[in-house]
Amino acid sequence: GVIQTIANEQRLIFSPNGNYFIGWGSSGARLYSSDGILISTITNNSVKASIWEPSTKGFYLLQSNGLYQYVLPSLQGKLVTQDVYANNEDTFVWLRGY
Repeated sequence: GVIQTIANEQRLIFSPNGNYFIGWGSSGARLYSSDGILISTITNNSVKASIWEPSTKGFYLLQSNGLYQYVLPSLQGKLVTQDVYANNEDTFVWLRGY
C-alpha cells in the first residue's frame, strides 16, 4: 500500500474517488488535492473524526460542539446534530450503514 504523510496533520482520510483527502486532528481540518496541495482550511476547531460520503460530494466532521456536514465545493459547515457520542472515530460507523 501507499503511505501518505503531510506535515502537521495527525490523521488523513482519502475521498472515495481518490481526488482529495482531509487532514484533521486537534488543530482542525484541511482539504487537500490528491497530490498534497492545500485547497482550503475547513475549520480550526478540534476534529475527533471524519468520514466522506460515498459519492465524494461531501463529508462529515465530528467537532467538539457537534457533527457537521460539508458539501463540495462550498465547504460551508451545516450542523447536523449536537447530540453525538464522541469517544473516537468509530462514532461514524452508523453513517456508513454498517
